[in-house]
Amino acid sequence: MWCLWWCRHNIDANFAYISLISLYHKLSTGHTSQRSERNVLWSAEAMGLSEVLQNWRKYLLLSESFYLMLLVLLIMVTLLGLIISDVIGVGFSKQKKLRVLFDTGALMTMIDKQIAEELQVNYTGKIIKITVLDGHEIVAREAIIRKLIILDEELNFERILVFDFPNKLVEKLKAMNCDNIVIGVLSIEAAGFVLDPQKKELRKVGFFSI
Repeated sequence: MWCLWWCRHNIDANFAYISLISLYHKLSTGHTSQRSERNVLWSAEAMGLSEVLQNWRKYLLLSESFYLMLLVLLIMVTLLGLIISDVIGVGFSKQKKLRVLFDTGALMTMIDKQIAEELQVNYTGKIIKITVLDGHEIVAREAIIRKLIILDEELNFERILVFDFPNKLVEKLKAMNCDNIVIGVLSIEAAGFVLDPQKKELRKVGFFSI
């Protein structure tokens, strides 16, 4: 699963996109190997993307090559909004260094229940329903973590969502060598960062005031 390997090891983005574009061209001309096709399917499955197109494929009678081309495009778009870095989560009883996925597709920061209980977060009592990629609804509890330290920025008393991460999400994060925590766009922006897909890193942009 080379796309996940690229995310995991922060390989240069230009190289990754050139490889994906080359693969897309080969698929469009029918000059690709079975191994490359399997890698596309494995990567898309691990990233939770194949389910998005499965219904389309059935009802629109998509050919195998066109289906694989769409999966490659989805992988490219998804990788634009994914970056891996370290944060320090500070709860009300302990703190822990975590390897996390920064995902612009997630609004709020999400933490697996086991990690949340280890750090000890304070629950607000609010229940929020989240619709995951496969269409299922997950019930999450809103909580407050004492501090999230992202590079040189500290977010105090940050609101997060806590729930038991489903197996597919756990497998996806494990494949990218990440702990069971996803930093959402609200936390990213609150810390004054944006994701730089070219360098595969967080870029400081500061804060905006109106």
